[in-house]
Amino acid sequence: MPIITKTGILLLSGGESSRIGQPKQLLDIDGIPLIQHMVEVAISADLGPVVVVTGAYAEQITPLLRGVEILYNANWNEGMATSIRSGVEFMDTYHTEIDGLFILVCDQPYLKPVHLHSLWSAQQKHNFLAVASGYNNQYGTPVLFTKSLYPDLMSLKGDTGARQFLKTIEERIGSVSFEEGTFDLDTMGDYEEYKRRGSC
Repeated sequence: MPIITKTGILLLSGGESSRIGQPKQLLDIDGIPLIQHMVEVAISADLGPVVVVTGAYAEQITPLLRGVEILYNANWNEGMATSIRSGVEFMDTYHTEIDGLFILVCDQPYLKPVHLHSLWSAQQKHNFLAVASGYNNQYGTPVLFTKSLYPDLMSLKGDTGARQFLKTIEERIGSVSFEEGTFDLDTMGDYEEYKRRGSC
């Protein structure tokens, strides 16, 4: 299994936030919208080009995005897998030099660049096919995939993302602990809890 030489970041932000009742991407995080916070994390990691996949709230989100490439997923309502597929296809077409792809979601406010570098380091050390974040005794985002897995990512369907796929290649992937990953912003209760906990 090859060692990754160049990476890129795919930030998924196409969902409609149905459980929270408003665009979660616009929730205030330390004085800025959540999506801007996540973009800043991705850019400051300095791990290659950052592509943000928009969808349901593209009109509201796009003006907030700076320093990234923006990809609109017209099929966002069919589930997260469509954002992954469109993003992977975009990377494979326009960033052919990339042989490792980070996939991030937009609602993990405690993510920091150091964790992305930990995923990268684990892949460099062990030549894993993929390196996932570990929390709640399962694999989760962010995940670093080798380019050899692009065809598998392109075949994903539904709204489960890549988690089920990761289970099928469990013996060939690694994980890095990210306990803060258990906390995402799916409901207003989650957001209220975030505000009680304090800033990122």
